[in-house]
Amino acid sequence: MNCKSTIYKSLLFNFIIVLLILTFLTGCYSYNRPSKVPINTTELEPSHTTKVFVDMNGDYYPNNWKETIPENELETSLYKAYKDHDKIAELNTFRKRFLSDFKNKLQDKTNIYIFIHGFNTYEEDASIAFNNWKELINYDSDTDEIVEFYWDGLVADGLGRGKIWFNAVGYSQMAGLFGLRPLLNNMDGKKVFLLSHSRGASVVLSAMGDPSWSRTFYSRTNRVLDDRLVNIPPLKSNNNNIAAILLAPAIGNIDFFKQDHKNSSITEISNYRKLNSQLSSIRFTTNASDKILKKWFGPLSLKFNPTSIGHNGCDVPFLKKVYPTIEFIEYDFSKAKHSHGFNSYIRNPKLLDVLADAGILRD
Repeated sequence: MNCKSTIYKSLLFNFIIVLLILTFLTGCYSYNRPSKVPINTTELEPSHTTKVFVDMNGDYYPNNWKETIPENELETSLYKAYKDHDKIAELNTFRKRFLSDFKNKLQDKTNIYIFIHGFNTYEEDASIAFNNWKELINYDSDTDEIVEFYWDGLVADGLGRGKIWFNAVGYSQMAGLFGLRPLLNNMDGKKVFLLSHSRGASVVLSAMGDPSWSRTFYSRTNRVLDDRLVNIPPLKSNNNNIAAILLAPAIGNIDFFKQDHKNSSITEISNYRKLNSQLSSIRFTTNASDKILKKWFGPLSLKFNPTSIGHNGCDVPFLKKVYPTIEFIEYDFSKAKHSHGFNSYIRNPKLLDVLADAGILRD
């Protein structure tokens, strides 16, 4: 009986694997691109808000991008489109100007709150969730800054969700390296809160230290971007105190690995990369009821780019050994039995405990 039971379980597991592979290979998707203007600007109302929007490579959308590049000619990335039109200089000039304006705006700010959505999220949906989360935060509109960070984690329905996952994994790393990290490099002596949902956790980690790439993704992307991934500017130590709050983190221990890790063992300390010393704490949620994080079948949270940290946090105890100076705090959201949706996590009463413990809950 035990033998048969084991065989049935094995067959079921293999069936689910095949079903997921078919899912990954089918379905339609679209890009998450700005629908509103202005996009990347420090001159928003209210004045304490900055909106940042990056494409799949972490490039900032210029506010005149639709006039410069016809939308039907933006097949993939800004870099490729601007290069095809011999306008790369314009893209680079906008980046420098935007970051300079951002740095100047933050000179007299105290606390910086950066909101980061997950994969499979449109701008409008992310904006609604950001506003709902902001209502819970105790920020001072005179001395603090709210940053809404939008990135291209692709968007799909139904079977397409599986197909976009692997690309979204790489795009989240690009968003962290070339979108979020430059923002952090233009802050000095600030208290920074990185508030993310889902694969937004990878955006956070990639800003903190260069990630471990899929070899195929690295090779393809580096070729298109003319070797941009060869010498990546590091995160500067600017005396910031950075605290991360990760809702439904769609990551596993492998997301802490360095590129030249020698094997896939999550218990091999030498596989892990260094994270910037400004990162002081990581508060994260777990949710055994989240079907996206457990990939509909618990053991799969450890497969296909693991999401086990947000599913059950089973491997986090080892992270505490690897990073003794970073405080890891878990909050179990399983009791509410809600979906993976951004707003579902924001509505969970446990989030109030997270924010209170972080010292940022509105009275």
